[in-house]
Amino acid sequence: MFDVLKTRWDGKVHTVRGLLMRPIQVNNGLLVLGPVPATSRSRQARDAGEARRRLERPMKRALFELLERHPSSRRLMRHLDVVERKLREHGLAGVQALPTPVISHALAQLENVVWDWSNVPLAELRSRMAVMIKSRPPHVAGNDLSAHAAAPDALHHADVCEVDHATYEEMQRSWTGQNPQSAA
Repeated sequence: MFDVLKTRWDGKVHTVRGLLMRPIQVNNGLLVLGPVPATSRSRQARDAGEARRRLERPMKRALFELLERHPSSRRLMRHLDVVERKLREHGLAGVQALPTPVISHALAQLENVVWDWSNVPLAELRSRMAVMIKSRPPHVAGNDLSAHAAAPDALHHADVCEVDHATYEEMQRSWTGQNPQSAA
């Protein structure tokens, strides 16, 4: 019961405070309450946030719809899924915070999936991701993954061939480290 009274009291105090903060004007001998003054900083921040949301909302929606078209696309294109989640949660600033190799892989995956760039939000997302990659200094590292991320075109070509089951099992044992002593 006291919580209800406290909430009502806080609401009344907030209302009275808001009333006292409004300017009073005199028009033809009548007192008129003016609009609530908003500071220019808060108005600018609100306008900038609204413009950012108007820009990002179509990108979020278009990328979400693209990944939802096929149920397995999120599992297969993990980098693009990470970009979509960051874009949904934190906007373009969240995507900008991702490492360059992740953005590079996601851009390559997006370019592989989308053939028709008439979808303006996807085209804008693609160009923004490309600018993010180009504006960063080149990544210098000794591992092979960074070399593939710097040149995503190298990932497009893969050799696939059929083998018999015995060869497959032999290769699987060698990958898990279970080779027999004679093969080692």
